[in-house]
Amino acid sequence: MNKGQLTNVIDEAEFLMEGLEKNLWRLIKIDSPEMWKYSGTECGPLWAVGILGNRCILVTGNNEFALGRFKAWGELSSIDKFHEDLCHLVGHIISSRFKL
Repeated sequence: MNKGQLTNVIDEAEFLMEGLEKNLWRLIKIDSPEMWKYSGTECGPLWAVGILGNRCILVTGNNEFALGRFKAWGELSSIDKFHEDLCHLVGHIISSRFKL
């Protein structure tokens, strides 16, 4: 997936969000997806699309959304909590009360 395609997927997901999910997403999304590095298992290119503390919302090369941890900008230390789409991932963050 290239940056333009990814931007379209993000825009479509944001359009479908409502209420708290949409409000949170608007606070944590980054203006333009950025490719980040990860030295763990290979999961294709990783695009950071949102930041929340030391966590980031990623889109993997398999078009899955995931939460990742980072210690330095652009370099992931771990990836976990895969979700099928952005709406479910943002909803998970809200329902967990940010105890990720």
